[in-house]
Amino acid sequence: MIGLDSSDNEQGIHVYVNSANNLLLANQTDSNTSNGIVLGEGSKRNQVFLNSTASNGVGISVKATSTDNQIIANVTSDNSHNLEDGNPNCDHNKWLGNQSNKVNSKSCIH
Repeated sequence: MIGLDSSDNEQGIHVYVNSANNLLLANQTDSNTSNGIVLGEGSKRNQVFLNSTASNGVGISVKATSTDNQIIANVTSDNSHNLEDGNPNCDHNKWLGNQSNKVNSKSCIH
């Protein structure tokens, strides 16, 4: 998905359970009641680059058992929780260069 605006929904962009090799690039998700962007359980090798999320329940959420994903250079602000990873120590997910106006609870998310 490239350049999508998904706002005022329950979910902004939802990569479903066990999905692999998706590219989410330069999307905007605002004012969704649940997640701006979510990678469902068991999702692997997805790339989440240069997206913007604001005023969602969670800005970007990677669910437990999702691994080998790259979450890079996204901007999140004013979500209830900006960035979250349901795996211990983020498993093999790579979080790099993301901007958030809230402190992340895990040191592996940055």
